[in-house]
Amino acid sequence: MIKKNLITLFSFTLIFVSCSNPLEMCGMIESKYTLNGKYYFALVIQENLDGGENSGGGKVYSDAEVDKTTYDLKKIGEEFCVE
Repeated sequence: MIKKNLITLFSFTLIFVSCSNPLEMCGMIESKYTLNGKYYFALVIQENLDGGENSGGGKVYSDAEVDKTTYDLKKIGEEFCVE
């Protein structure tokens, strides 16, 4: 009984430890812009393309502030993740 509980506990621990950071957000860079000397990516973080009845319609955007080096290195259409 104890061995079974230890295996179960170990399995749950592996599952929770292996999950990515819940605050991490990834999306495709749709555009890049600067504002007041700061650098930003406009990210598409969700896009519903199935056109189903409950689709909710359209793209969901988020802006991410980045440093100049990241801004210069990343291209429109690439994936970018914010932690």
